[in-house]
Amino acid sequence: ATGISAYEGLSVVSGFAVDVVDTTRVRKEEAVTQLLVEIDVQLDGSVHVQEWVLYQSGPNGSVTLERTLGNASGFDETELLLDVDLQRVTDVDGEKIAFSHAPTQKGYTIRAVGDPAYQRQWFGFEYVVEHAFETTELADVFTWDLVGEAYDIPVREVFTTISFPEEVNVQEVIRVASCAPTYFGAVQTKEGLEERCTTTLTNENTVTMFAQDLEPHEDVRATVSLDAKTVSPTGVVRLVVPGVTADETIWVDGEETVVTAPQSFRLSPGEHTIHIEAERYVPQDSVVVVEPYQTQDLSVELRLQPLWKFLSVWFPLLLSLLGVVFVIWLWARFGKDPRGRGTIIAQYDPPPGLKPAEVGVVYDRKADTHDLTATIVWLAVHGYLKIVRTGKGKWTFEFTRTSKQTGAGSGLTAFEQEVYDGIFGAEDRKKTVKLSSLKGKFYVHLPVIQEALYTSVVEGGYFPNHPNNTPKRFVAGGLVLSVGLVVLAFVAAAYFEGVLYFLMIPVAALLFLLSFFMAKRTPLGVETLEHIKGFKLFLTTAEKDRLAFHQGPEKFTELFEEYLPFAVALQVEEEWAKRFADIYKGSPDWFVGDGMVDALVVSHMLSSIQSVSRAAFVAPPASTSSGSSWGGSSGFSGGGFSGGGFGGGGGGSW
Repeated sequence: ATGISAYEGLSVVSGFAVDVVDTTRVRKEEAVTQLLVEIDVQLDGSVHVQEWVLYQSGPNGSVTLERTLGNASGFDETELLLDVDLQRVTDVDGEKIAFSHAPTQKGYTIRAVGDPAYQRQWFGFEYVVEHAFETTELADVFTWDLVGEAYDIPVREVFTTISFPEEVNVQEVIRVASCAPTYFGAVQTKEGLEERCTTTLTNENTVTMFAQDLEPHEDVRATVSLDAKTVSPTGVVRLVVPGVTADETIWVDGEETVVTAPQSFRLSPGEHTIHIEAERYVPQDSVVVVEPYQTQDLSVELRLQPLWKFLSVWFPLLLSLLGVVFVIWLWARFGKDPRGRGTIIAQYDPPPGLKPAEVGVVYDRKADTHDLTATIVWLAVHGYLKIVRTGKGKWTFEFTRTSKQTGAGSGLTAFEQEVYDGIFGAEDRKKTVKLSSLKGKFYVHLPVIQEALYTSVVEGGYFPNHPNNTPKRFVAGGLVLSVGLVVLAFVAAAYFEGVLYFLMIPVAALLFLLSFFMAKRTPLGVETLEHIKGFKLFLTTAEKDRLAFHQGPEKFTELFEEYLPFAVALQVEEEWAKRFADIYKGSPDWFVGDGMVDALVVSHMLSSIQSVSRAAFVAPPASTSSGSSWGGSSGFSGGGFSGGGFGGGGGGSW
């Protein structure tokens, strides 16, 4: 048939008039006024479909009709795909018109451009569907969505004819013939369905269906069930291509298809060659033998091309290995101490030439609040100031300046002088200063004290570089490099489809963690560290008899006080005090309190000072930042002092 003339006689059968030409009238609601579908069934199970769509444009004046043809049903591995071959798109006279088409998730969309001179006009769509019947040993079933759910405009009338070859007497082989409105794949149950969709067996070879008043996205599903073997039987191939995320191109017996994995599709019985190609993979042919009425699983594993296998498998492994080697080298070069003796033996004196705060920095690589307190105790023990307990029943303190010379020529190091000036003032020196009064004032001296202390241990040859700034630089660089590696891992894993790129994430984490410990000591620093560890062992385990043997009983007081600042720097002042619990009695010159003072009282005094000075020394005013980063349990501010059918798809204007 040519053009719409083939449908001019349908009004006799259906009882409604077919509009053959456009009538000019006032614009109405955008809609499909009539949809005429002629389906010709072939004995091999394929169908030839001719659709005529009478489209009425709306107020927007659109003359482009969007028609979506569905070719898939189900989901994932159960999705069944049909081969829908669009033959042509025509106007009312059967002349081809301009159109474009694009694939969708379950089919493809056709955009046909009409004549802007008409408000209502016909669009013709002609296509062929291979293996359209579901064939089983019980019945041959044809299911087709006549309208599709993609139409976002009303469809007024749908007239369908399903014609069979002369060899098929439908009246003898038909089991079921029905049509039903559906909405997004679900058969509707509201009242009036019988009136809105009817089925008629017209003659021995034809079934007609009529539906009307379809709302937007409402569909009509046609179902015709015949006796088994009415049409040629088919089998189903269920194709899976595991591990491949790229889109495959699949040929069946040399003809390109729209099939992609995982999907199922019908084939005639016999041997078929399935050819699969995918970007980055080696093409592969597989032979499948299809049995009638059976489902054949076909799993095809594609091999990556050599270059892409290297980029997705071996390259990330190599990159991760090189990353580990780089991190180990970095640690060995800048973080790992040189080899020392390896054996720690008790040392009965601190390392010569080192002050308590310097001992603390060499020991743990950081200047923390223990070193600050140790310096204050050292200044007190050596006569530069006195610690005075004030207030009865309370552990409150003040510092009293002595007449002992400070400044140039006094023997004080730069950081000790800065601590002294921070307490009493650099120019207008105060005689007595309450510990609590330093809160919000002393913090300004901390960066200078810290820098002087770090400079002292570097100049002394214990560290090759600044033990605080070097880790900071490595932390900053390690953070940037680690973030870069993580981003690279995700980007490369997605682009090269290689999950092994995620091995770079633990490499990045290792790099970032080790960057905090990039303050290596010099050989002298390692030797001194072993001496400090031996001295700490002595401070925590020395017994009375051993102390008497090495120092003599007459030196107990001097020994306790001289080593007390070192014990504070190493955070073992409590253990050191316990060694002298019964042998240290008296009133030291550097501490003023009530009554007799023993070692445990001194230890308790130090704990109280540290507890109070935690806020006084390191806390800036609430609106001010100190600008330094002292070590400790919490840094400068806290330091530790202690499914549906096929077809349809729908459409709309565009």
